[in-house]
Amino acid sequence: MNVSTNDRNPPRRAAWRTCLVALLLLGSAGCGDVRYYVSRPIELDAIESRLRMKESTRKDVLEVLGPPEGKGREMLPISPAPRTMWSCYYEEGTLKDARRTFLFVYFDGDIFDGYFRVSSLPGDAATAF
Repeated sequence: MNVSTNDRNPPRRAAWRTCLVALLLLGSAGCGDVRYYVSRPIELDAIESRLRMKESTRKDVLEVLGPPEGKGREMLPISPAPRTMWSCYYEEGTLKDARRTFLFVYFDGDIFDGYFRVSSLPGDAATAF
């Protein structure tokens, strides 16, 4: 009788599939607490203390925040002209609840021109205004 390698040792894909199904069952049954984090926390204190509006440069912002998740342009009704905008994002949560922070950083040419932040993280409520 000729027995192939696949008959003696199950393929790795089947083993991974079994582990994945087990994890999903544990998570959906409430037996496990799956917690996840996306990106890095946005430190508002660092922005406030180290960046100066109309003085700091893109390089300064990059040193404080790290690389942005997105880059683009914006033209808000209150803006006299389009500006460059960087976006940063952070999320943490469980399978039942997720909280996020969005940060939009504006530039006039190469100069830091302010930021706008929206957050649903519990600790950020005290620093909203």
